[in-house]
Amino acid sequence: MAIANVQNAHNNTGSGSSISITVSALTAGNVIVVGGRIANEGLTLTPSATGVTFSTLIGPTNHSGAANIRGYLWLGVVNAGGAATVALTLSSSADAINGWVSEFSGVATSSALDQSTTAQSSATGTSGNITGTVTTTTADQLLIANYALSGTSAGATAGSGYTLIVPGAFTRAALGQYQIVSSTGNYDCPMSWTTSREWVVQFATLKGATTASVIPKIVHHMRQQGMS
Repeated sequence: MAIANVQNAHNNTGSGSSISITVSALTAGNVIVVGGRIANEGLTLTPSATGVTFSTLIGPTNHSGAANIRGYLWLGVVNAGGAATVALTLSSSADAINGWVSEFSGVATSSALDQSTTAQSSATGTSGNITGTVTTTTADQLLIANYALSGTSAGATAGSGYTLIVPGAFTRAALGQYQIVSSTGNYDCPMSWTTSREWVVQFATLKGATTASVIPKIVHHMRQQGMS
C-alpha cells in the first residue's frame, strides 16, 4: 500500500493551557504525525485524541542558546476511527502553543521510525536544515520535519520535493513539511520562512506499511478406489 497524505490541520494560541486542532474524522489503520512548539522549556506538552495511541518520535528538543524554543514530534496510530480533534495540553500554567497534525495512510503502525535527527540555528535567520543527511534503510518512506521557531513567522516555503503542512499564509511558530519517497537514499529537510528567527528542527523518516505475502494452499485430493 503506497503512502499517501490524507489531511493536514493546525492551530495556535498566544497564551493558554491547551489547544484543540480540528480534523476530519480520522480513519482506523492510518497514522497521524503531530508537531508542537511551546516557549517555556520548563513545561511539558502532551497530545491526545480519542482512539489514538501516541508515541514520541523526537523530543522534547530545546534550543541550547534560545530559551523560548521547545519542539515536539509525535506519531499517533489510529486504532479506532472517528476522532475529530487532537488536543495538545500543557503540564501546568499557560504558554504560547503552536501545533499541527498530518494524517497518512500506508505508514507502518509498529516500528515505523527508521531515521531521526535534530539541528538548531547558530543565529537568527530565515532558513534551516539538518547538518548533512540521513540515509534511509528501506524504500517507500515518509520524510517529515517539524521546525520550532523562536517566534511566529507570517509565511514559509517548503524545501525541494516537500509539501507544507501549515500553509505559508498562516502565522505560526511550528512549521511542518513532508515528502513521500519510493527509494532508499540520503535525505535532508530544508525550509525557509519570512521572519528572521532562531529555530530547532526535528526530522524523522517513517517506514511504509508492509503487505504480507499470501501463499496459496494447495490441497491434494486422493481418490480411493475399491479393489475387486
